[in-house]
Amino acid sequence: MTVRIWLTHSVLSAAPGTVHVVNRYRDANQNLRTQFLRILRRAGWRTGQRQLVAGPLHHTAPFTASLDGLLDGSTVVLLPTFAPDLLVEAIRDRRIGWVQLTPAHMRGVVQLAEPEPADLASLHGVLHTAAACDIATKRAWLDLVGPERLWESYGSTEEIGVTLARGDEWLARPGTVGKGFLTQIRILDAAGRRLPAGEVGTVYLRTGRMAARARYLGGLSMPTTPDGFATVGDSGWLDGDGYLFLAPRRTDLINVGGENVYPAEVEAALLDHPAVLDAVVLARPDPIFGSVVQARVVARDGARPAARELIRHCADRLSPYKVPRSVTYVPSVPRTAAGKLERWRMTEGG
Repeated sequence: MTVRIWLTHSVLSAAPGTVHVVNRYRDANQNLRTQFLRILRRAGWRTGQRQLVAGPLHHTAPFTASLDGLLDGSTVVLLPTFAPDLLVEAIRDRRIGWVQLTPAHMRGVVQLAEPEPADLASLHGVLHTAAACDIATKRAWLDLVGPERLWESYGSTEEIGVTLARGDEWLARPGTVGKGFLTQIRILDAAGRRLPAGEVGTVYLRTGRMAARARYLGGLSMPTTPDGFATVGDSGWLDGDGYLFLAPRRTDLINVGGENVYPAEVEAALLDHPAVLDAVVLARPDPIFGSVVQARVVARDGARPAARELIRHCADRLSPYKVPRSVTYVPSVPRTAAGKLERWRMTEGG
């Protein structure tokens, strides 16, 4: 058996021994793989399909989808880097049948590549994950591929559960991320009490995939209930039919095209600059990535280096998606008497 992976215009063939190693992974994790494939099949996945992978393989979702595609007889097409024109070209020219995208990919395609429905006609399934999708981008993709081929999923790397929403379900309930798929959902308040439909609380999920002692990377335990529901801390609500809607993400986390940015890490990089006395990092809306990082900086002793110098300083220390896109000087940032940053007081423009 030979696996064929298409790297856009080139072809790479892997030796049979490589497949044998992958098959050992499959045998050891057959139950998890079977459940994951059930989710993908609901979202248009087919055995032996031609599949595009747009995201980096160090992310769980693209890697898992790639691996399962190889095990399921798919031809997997990998993009060397994400570029909207290249993605559309690959789908059209390679006659791609299934693709998993993030909202950042989707926004870039709509705004920069401007495809026609004919360019994406080969697709029988599109699944988007990783972050909330803005309404304009969602509707544009519904027009491009049709509601029965566009799916949205909400879940987490910790595998505590997953939801699915097909395009027509979303059209009937704009903003939903769907119903639980092999997953039960509860919305609980701070005291652990179950909230009725329409009330915002913490989203708890329960599925057979989650081990009873599931843990975050780094050893921090996830909050769980005695009967096996768990949460990664997101907030949301259920409607009367059990469809989940997510509330805005926590203010201490910025989602940049599906990548999580903790402001404290960026602030630490800024404070490492000798001219910076204090700093606060906030999210700024962006038409492609949903959000990008912006910084408000208090200069030390009247020094005000050019914004590009501070941005370059951060670029030397942080991943590209964490680097501030803009830097604004302010006289002070709000802190409590104990020195705790009150980020919520610094809304955009405030």
